[in-house]
Amino acid sequence: MQILRGIAVTALLLLLAPLALAQTLLTLNATGQTQAMPDEAVANLTVQVSAAQAALAQARVNKAMNKALSLAHGVAGLTATTADYNTYSITPQNSKQPVFTARQTLHLILPCKDGVPPPDLRSLLSALQQNGLMLNELEGVLSMAGHNQARQAAIVNALSQIRTQADAIANTLHQHVMGIKTLRVTTSSPAPLIRMQAMAKAAMPAPQSSPGAVIVSADITAEIELSQAK
Repeated sequence: MQILRGIAVTALLLLLAPLALAQTLLTLNATGQTQAMPDEAVANLTVQVSAAQAALAQARVNKAMNKALSLAHGVAGLTATTADYNTYSITPQNSKQPVFTARQTLHLILPCKDGVPPPDLRSLLSALQQNGLMLNELEGVLSMAGHNQARQAAIVNALSQIRTQADAIANTLHQHVMGIKTLRVTTSSPAPLIRMQAMAKAAMPAPQSSPGAVIVSADITAEIELSQAK
């Protein structure tokens, strides 16, 4: 009886062995990348005024910012917003009277080809600097729509790499790809490659900007099921 039971167990294992080897689960990784030219020009400027009284410093900042916004509204398609309004005081050495400084940031966004600021934006930046604002940053960026489009291209590139890897491994193992069991996608977009000339408020010429391409990447991890070739 024990001999018969042993023969039955051995036969069952032999029958199950092909089933155990019938499927292979691969875990593959790939990084897809695409380059896209910026489609927006972005500029950040600051107005800063110091005075013996906080109210006086704030009033001067308000006046300068109101004028800046009025000029900005003259550029078609330009979005102008303000941020980071603050006031602080410093008491200089050998003085009992504090000096109050008020400051505020102006943020400008304009859709434009390749993120290159057109003449009307460059003229505006020059005028704002002449009025006392300091240009902190001028760069080309991808809009949300542009980033989403580049992201999809990067994902397609990564998926193509995954498929190529899976097919190569399946052929080597004499199996074929059944399908994707799990898929995880993460994306990133490093800062654009900007060649930027930042201009201080003492510089009156219109600033120049020639942005480079933005690199958008997508990392994909996939579990691929293989089965024995028929």
